[in-house]
Order: sequence, then structure tokens, then C-alpha cells
Amino acid sequence: MDIPTLFLIIALTNLLLGAAMLSMADRPGHSPMWLWSLAALVNTLGHLGFMWHANTPHPALLVISNLMLSCWLALIAEGFRLIQQYRLPRWLLWAPLPVMAISLLPILDNMQARVVVVSAILFGQLAMILFMLFRNWADTPGRGRVIVSIGLSALLLLVGYRFTMASLGGMDATTSILQENITQIVTFNGSLLFYILLALGVIVMTQERAGQILAASEKRFRMLFEESRQPLTLMDQQGYFTAANPAALEQFQLPGPDSLIGRPLTDIAPQQQADGRSSSEYAEDMCQQTLRCGGYECEWQCIRPNGQPFDAMLVLTAIHYEEHPILHVAWKDITQRKAIENQLRINEQKFRTFVEDANDIIYALNLDGTFQYISPNISDILGQDPNEIQGSHFSAIVHPDDVPHCETFLQGVLTTRSKASGLEYRVQHKRYGWQWHVTNASPLLDNDNSIMGMLGIAHDITTRKRAETQFMHMAHHDGLTQLPNRALLMDRLDQAMATASANGKMLALMFIDLDQFKPINDTYGHAVGDLVLQQTAQRLLGCLRDTDTVARIGGDEFVVVLPEISRVENAERLAGIIQHSLDKPFHTDGLKLHVSSSIGIAIYPDHGKDGTELTQNADIAMYCAKQSSSQRIQLFSLEMPDLMHPSAAREG
Repeated sequence: MDIPTLFLIIALTNLLLGAAMLSMADRPGHSPMWLWSLAALVNTLGHLGFMWHANTPHPALLVISNLMLSCWLALIAEGFRLIQQYRLPRWLLWAPLPVMAISLLPILDNMQARVVVVSAILFGQLAMILFMLFRNWADTPGRGRVIVSIGLSALLLLVGYRFTMASLGGMDATTSILQENITQIVTFNGSLLFYILLALGVIVMTQERAGQILAASEKRFRMLFEESRQPLTLMDQQGYFTAANPAALEQFQLPGPDSLIGRPLTDIAPQQQADGRSSSEYAEDMCQQTLRCGGYECEWQCIRPNGQPFDAMLVLTAIHYEEHPILHVAWKDITQRKAIENQLRINEQKFRTFVEDANDIIYALNLDGTFQYISPNISDILGQDPNEIQGSHFSAIVHPDDVPHCETFLQGVLTTRSKASGLEYRVQHKRYGWQWHVTNASPLLDNDNSIMGMLGIAHDITTRKRAETQFMHMAHHDGLTQLPNRALLMDRLDQAMATASANGKMLALMFIDLDQFKPINDTYGHAVGDLVLQQTAQRLLGCLRDTDTVARIGGDEFVVVLPEISRVENAERLAGIIQHSLDKPFHTDGLKLHVSSSIGIAIYPDHGKDGTELTQNADIAMYCAKQSSSQRIQLFSLEMPDLMHPSAAREG
């Protein structure tokens, strides 16, 4: 057989071996196969390069082909490096390639020198691979390592023989790699056989190692499976139990694995599951989902042999065990958790019913006053959408004037960590404006007893507040004219006197009595008289400033307080305006009625140091005005007679 034909056979053989190894590369534990299949392809290309050199004798082909052989051995070494714990530095595996390229360039025309250099480099690479194999001999037990070591050793001998013969001049007459001589024929024929032996060796070694890894993995899995305190079972693809660890048997209250193995999952379940599906349908779907997706998690209702039901959480995982796909199932008894969840659901339903049916608004605020929860009945009580309120600050619905009081109340609850009650504030109704609410609140604590907010109950007190306002108004105002009564007048007079004293100002007090009013009552009746009094009140209000006060203290008696006047003449001028306004006719029920008025004026502090003295002197001044035939406005003076009590003037 000539050398080119031998190279073709070597190339085809390596190509077939590479294809065989590549077909096994995707199996578990066969990861080095893709490197070795690539090595076989590189070897194929190298020998095809030698053949090509026969038709196109170019020095570059020789360099590339020899580099391919060195690369073939480097890839084989990479495969061993991948599966062994002791790893040579990667640069050491690939260093021969540049060494070979640099060494061959100067001696491309010298066949014998080329053989010596290439053989020496290949010899070193083979020796390094053998060192890796023997260094980790215990990590690759089995027949495969023996076959590989034989193949590598034989190749090492052949390369050593080629190196020796070339060094001793056995190739002096050889000028081409394709030229036949005894060294060429022996080394190339031997290489073909040992390539096959090496390929078979790595295939067997990889198969054995994968089996060892799988066995060790299954042993570890079995140990972990049996010793785990987590209840674990194995099932086949149809949902029949194939194994159960002691924790699972204890959970199922079974005496031994024989009581469970071989039985379907539905044997320890009721007829129907919680969602209404039959247990057999549920189990079948569970197994299919696990096999299709690789994992599945669900709740499963079970029954123990004594008839006691329990709920379990199942975590299913599809795995390969003993070279078969099975289902690994982790069990967790969630009976107590389900009972708690059910009780919480009932309690939540009760609470929701209570909240939604309550007449009060229940709410929760976080530390900065934002609503974390607000009961749905706010839509009925305030016309507000609870979804819009939740997440907003309480100031969004509280009257701006009341926000500071609410913030103080909230901070008080958070600071003291105690209940508080009685906060009254106005809150916005969507349709009816501001409504009054009162709130009681308690601090909200988390599991660490840290304050996290406030829980409050708000009650509508709008009706009560309106009643209180109305009552207060009635207690301090005249029912006929709605002017302040004597009690409110004296309160405002005291305040005005205190302010005037503090500011160094004067204050004027007017007593106004209607003349000719009694005849109107006697002639036309009290109804007409009441209308005249109401119109009188309106005319008086029209003459005064917003800061002035006018009150009705008797039948036809009115009092005006003018706070902080700068001159006495101002009070007299205003009295003239009032008198002129009251002199105008009163049109009531088709009647045109006339009254006149008498006005007495007292000035603080000249005519009185307190409210009692000032009102008494103003009353005296009014009495004098009423008795005068020409002067109906009188300013109090000390010379005024006090022979008759001023109240006698009211009878006029």
C-alpha cells in the first residue's frame, strides 16, 4: 500500500471515529467527547494535507499538516484535563504548536531534520498526556484507561522509533513525506492501528467514568433521600409510588415502604380535590405538567390509613434515576396552615361585614399620615371613592383649618403609644360640603412591637354640632331680631374695654330707646310691633361697622358698642346717622308707621371703668335724652340728675 493511500485510510478512519464520539457528546458525563471528536477531525485534516502535498508540493502545507498533528494531541490533552482533578496549565498543552511552527520554517527543505523536530515535539506531547493519565490513574478506573494507556504508549514508541531512525540517518535518501521507506511504512501503519485503539479507549473510559459518576450520584441521592427529614417519595410517570423515605412513611403513618410502593397517588386521597376535580384527573394532570415543564407545585388533599384527612403541599420535579425518568415529590403537611388560613378568612369576612355595615368609618394611617386602609362605607357616609382616598394624605379630605389639630393628635398617639379620643374636625363630603366627625384612635404595632401607624374610628357628629351651634346661638341671641342678647353684649363689652385699655383708646356705648313704639303695639298688635323691631335691627346693622356690636336687651331697647373710637364726636355723629335712619317711615303689612328714638352715649374710660358702670351711665344719658323736648341724643355728664332710676324711661 502506497503512502498517499495509507494517509487517505487514516483520514477516513479518524473521520468515522470523530463522528462516533460526537454522537455521544450530549450524554450525561460525556462532555470530553466533543473535544476528542474535534481532535479526530483535526487529525483527518492533517493527513489530508499530507495527501494534498503530493499534487501541490508547497512547504506551507507541510507546516500546516504537522501543526494539525500537534493540535490533535493538544485537544486530546484538553479532554483529559476536563475530566481529571489534577490539571496541567493550559499554556503547557498548547505551547508545542508555536514551537513547531518556529522550528520548521528554517528546515522546510531538509526532510530528515523535519522528521526529527516533529517527532521530538509529538513525543513530548504524548509523554505529557501519559503523565496526566498515570498521575490521575485512580480517578479513571476501569478497562478504558488501560486501553488508552496502551494506545498512547504504542504511539509514543512509534514516534520514538521515527525520531531515532531519522536521527541515525535512516531517512537520508527520503526527500518527501509521501516517499516509501521502512520507517515511513512502519510508523504510518502502526499509527493507523493505534489511532483506532486510542479512540476506542477514550470511548470506553468515558462510558465507564459516566457510569461511575452516575452510580456515585445515585448513591448520594439515595443517601440524601433516605436521611432527609423532609418527607420525600418517588413516583413513576403514571403516578405510582416507587420509593418513600422514613419521613414520608411517618407522615402517612405507614409501617414500612411496602405499604406504599406500587400504589397510585390516588390511593391516599379522597374522591375529589378542593377545586372539585376528581383526584385521578388531578393526579394525571399533575404528572403530565411535571414531565412537560420539569417541575410543578400544588396543594393535595390526602387521607391517612385511619381516615384522618390532611392537606399537603407537593413540589414535584422530573429527574432521571437509574436511567429512567421519574417524579421526585417533596411533601409538606400544611393542615395547620390551612386551618389558620381558613380561620383568618372567616375572621376577615366577619371584619369586612362589620366594617361595611358599620355607621362609622374605620381607617388606618401610616407614620406620615397617609391612608393605608379606609373602610368602603366612606362612599355612603361621605360620598368619597375609597380607592381614591387610600394612599393619599388625610389632609386631602380634612378642612385646612383642622389639619394642624389632626397632626397634633396623630403625633400624640404615635409618641405616647396609647389610645386617644375626642378629636373633632371637619371632613369633606362629596356633595354636601363640610361635615363634622369625631375620631378615636389606637397605635398600630408590628411583630417587633415597633409603631407603624394609627388605627382610627370616625363617627359623624354633624347633627350634634349643628344642634350645639344652634343652642349656643339661641343662648346668646335675641330670638326675634337675631341680635346678641344682654349676656353676649356684656361679654363683648368686656373684651372691647380690655382691648381699648391695652391700646390706650376710647370706647363708646349707646343706649337706644324707640319712642312712640308702645302705641304701635297697642293699636296694631304685637305681630306688627315685632316686624318694626326686626326692621329696626336691620337699620341699625346697616349703620355700623363690622367691628361694632348692636344688641337688643329689652322690648324696644337696643345697645350699640363702638370699640376703639378716637374722638367723642365720632360717636355723636354715628348716633345722628342712626337716629336719622330710624326716623324714616316703617312700611309693614301695608301700614306706614313712624317712630323716633332717644339715644344716650357713655364713653370709656371717662364715664365708667367697668361694664356695669358704663351701661348704667349710658342708660342715664338715654333717660335724659328721652325727657328732653329738643335734644334726643345725650352724652353722659356728671351733672345729669339721678333722681329717678333710668328704668322708668322704658315705660315711655
